[in-house]
Amino acid sequence: MGHCLNSIFLTCFSAFSLAFFTPASQAADFKHLKPEFNESDDIPELYRNMGVVQRKAFVKSGRFLLDTHFAMDFSDGPYTLYGLEVNPGYAINDYFEIYANIVPLFISNPRSIVGKVEQLKLGNGDQATILFSKPKFQIGGEIVWSPAYGKDSIIGNYIIRSDTFLKFGAALIQYEDGSGLRFFSGIGKSFFLTSWASYRFAVTGSYTQTILDGQKNFSFIAFLELGAVFYF
Repeated sequence: MGHCLNSIFLTCFSAFSLAFFTPASQAADFKHLKPEFNESDDIPELYRNMGVVQRKAFVKSGRFLLDTHFAMDFSDGPYTLYGLEVNPGYAINDYFEIYANIVPLFISNPRSIVGKVEQLKLGNGDQATILFSKPKFQIGGEIVWSPAYGKDSIIGNYIIRSDTFLKFGAALIQYEDGSGLRFFSGIGKSFFLTSWASYRFAVTGSYTQTILDGQKNFSFIAFLELGAVFYF
């Protein structure tokens, strides 16, 4: 029993050491998992389906990047905002990336509250309305830090490399009737599909200056981001 516990401890310790202290490989590794033992080998079943993250196989350091994704907001504002982000960037090393944050296009869809308010009449007989200044474009910068990496199993036999990252940034939004600041941070994952592209999603929270009824105020807005990153 003690020998079995020691074996399990050594296996877990080896996995931790290899995942965090082994240097990155020089080429992407997208392989079908194949057992490296014979069926006749006397290996306990516990170890036959065990995988170990050996090294960071996807190298980003020194590469130019293009992050393209859609962002959809989740807030209690009168309009749902959709943004198309096109962020050129550069990987300083395998853990830090810097980007210019550019949103050339926003789509603003009114929520049901807008229609309900417009059905009301004011005391002077005028129609009630919500004066919301729609965003036109955004420009700023962000930094992405990827402190953790690993690989995910698909149907047991296939793997896909991934990074977990944190992002921080600031931007200026141009509205129809002025401009406002936006400060944001988020968490997400990148799944490396090939040596030149990855699928990325993130959840971001931001404090954003919006212009409502002619007044500029900060409000909290959460965004879901879905898109891809290309590596050059």
